[in-house]
Amino acid sequence: MRWGSLFGDMEAQLAEAARREREGGESDVTRSERAGSTLLDRLRGSEGGMVAVTLDAGLSPAGTLRKVGNGWLILDAGTHDWLIPTDGILCLEGLSRRSAPEAASVWQGRGLGAALRMISRDRSPVRVFLGYGGTCPAERLGVIAGVGADHLELSVLDATGERPRGTVAIPFRGVLALRGEGVVGAFEGM
Repeated sequence: MRWGSLFGDMEAQLAEAARREREGGESDVTRSERAGSTLLDRLRGSEGGMVAVTLDAGLSPAGTLRKVGNGWLILDAGTHDWLIPTDGILCLEGLSRRSAPEAASVWQGRGLGAALRMISRDRSPVRVFLGYGGTCPAERLGVIAGVGADHLELSVLDATGERPRGTVAIPFRGVLALRGEGVVGAFEGM
């Protein structure tokens, strides 16, 4: 008799838990899967969709998420392409609820340096948006002259974008974003 009551009580508790899950829209399995997903997984699951990115310094590019690499993403914002290191992202809007683990691709495991090397091959002007702090201006216009393990070298151009003014070294941690200043689709080969 006691076992009958015990099992009856357990069935009532399970039924109530199932009802709450249905109303909440998320099962324990879904919560468990989501707990193991990373931001990069969510970004990969959103490729092809429209997203808005909030960065430091009031920078908020938005556009179609074209590519996600290891620690970076590429946005097609219509008039400009953006390469954005994920470490500097403060907020993302428009992500799909899907997650996609890293698939075997040419970009698998390739970090920001690999993406910057690809962009440097084009020799098109880029605008590098820098983090605040220090005496550097908030942005620099130039052509990527070289990419090291943890920094890029930028041949800085004058305001017209035509004459070189020297070279600066920019640590990766100082890069908020790069915007292609050349033809639309500057990062398309990526």
